[in-house]
Parts: sequence; C-alpha cells; structure tokens
Amino acid sequence: MLDRTNSLQDARRVPVFTRTLFRHLQDQGYTREQIIGVSTELLSLLSTDLKSKQDLLPAE
Repeated sequence: MLDRTNSLQDARRVPVFTRTLFRHLQDQGYTREQIIGVSTELLSLLSTDLKSKQDLLPAE
C-alpha cells in the first residue's frame, strides 16, 4: 500500500514541479525559445545518463 501511495504522490509532484519551474523561468525573463533549450538540454542529459547506465549492464 505504501508503494501505491508514494507512486500517486510522485505522479502529482511532477506536474507541480514542472509548472513551478516553467513559471520561474518565465519570471526570470527566459524566452520561449530559451525554455525549449532548457528542456532540450534536460532531455539530452537524461539520454546520456540512460546510455551510460545501459553500458554498465552485462551483455546478453
């Protein structure tokens, strides 16, 4: 039951965090294009992280 509660809380946190980050970037004067750049960089970092973790897995 605890895992389900944590999953629900996490599912709610992500959109709240995202809206907060977006508003903060806007308040700091970032343009839409710059916010897209931030998003792109986040995805790139995630992709790199996933690839590096995949490289650590044993070959099948």
